[in-house]
Amino acid sequence: MKNLLFLFVFAFVFVSCGNRGLSDGHYAQNSLSYGGVYEGVIPCADCPGIDLVITLDYKGNYTKKMTYQDKEPENVFSTSGKFKWDSTGTVITLTGKADGEKFKVVEGAIIMLDAKGQMISGPTAGMYRIKQTKMQE
Repeated sequence: MKNLLFLFVFAFVFVSCGNRGLSDGHYAQNSLSYGGVYEGVIPCADCPGIDLVITLDYKGNYTKKMTYQDKEPENVFSTSGKFKWDSTGTVITLTGKADGEKFKVVEGAIIMLDAKGQMISGPTAGMYRIKQTKMQE
């Protein structure tokens, strides 16, 4: 009898939890402190790496600075503009000179996506995770 009661309780809990939707209304745009400075080094085809600094604010503005390592004197490129959220509230797309660049916003980082908006795979995939180094106040 105890086993039957245990099975009933287990089934009730399992079914109750299973009826919840996948989303509880929390996503990057409304749940994370995404405003701030992000810094990392992304791969470069003809240099040791590209130092990348991106600043995002809560008004939808960004600045982006790329410094190509060992490529003096014309090694720094800066741009700024607006970014927009996708319908899921988890991916931003940069506009302006960086038009179309996409980043997935996660806790404490942004992840650069490929031209199709997909996660980059392979041995250098981890280098596309740009860590948040300062939060916007």
